[in-house]
Amino acid sequence: MNCEICGAFEDTLTNVEIEGASMNVCTKCSKYGKYSGKAETISINTKSTSLYDNELKENFADIIKEELSKSGLSVEEISSNIKCSPNDIRKIIKGKMLPDLDTSRKLERFFRVSLYDVNTKKDVKLISKDTDLSFGDVVEIKKKR
Repeated sequence: MNCEICGAFEDTLTNVEIEGASMNVCTKCSKYGKYSGKAETISINTKSTSLYDNELKENFADIIKEELSKSGLSVEEISSNIKCSPNDIRKIIKGKMLPDLDTSRKLERFFRVSLYDVNTKKDVKLISKDTDLSFGDVVEIKKKR
């Protein structure tokens, strides 16, 4: 089971009360609250999956500019179709602004192009009660040297 504070995996957790909230925590984090008893042991499913790191292509601005000229549409028409600011699209086309994930996906769907490179494949071991990914399942913590 994972500690609700730091996310550390331990077989048994301690139930403590921290500022009125009952939490299942590891032995290191138990010092932050008052002891309430041993936490219930929950059986969990373990599975593994693979995730891909997507990275925006270096020539994303050129791709969008080329597709814009092919389409013959104005920046305003595209911005109204994908519900994005025309100024943001102009900045993206000039390469002065990186599109956020939502905007880049909208542009990909609209122009039917790919703006992302699939770089690496990572195998991740998931430890969760259900099949959904959580932030803790995919994050890698880098330690200071």
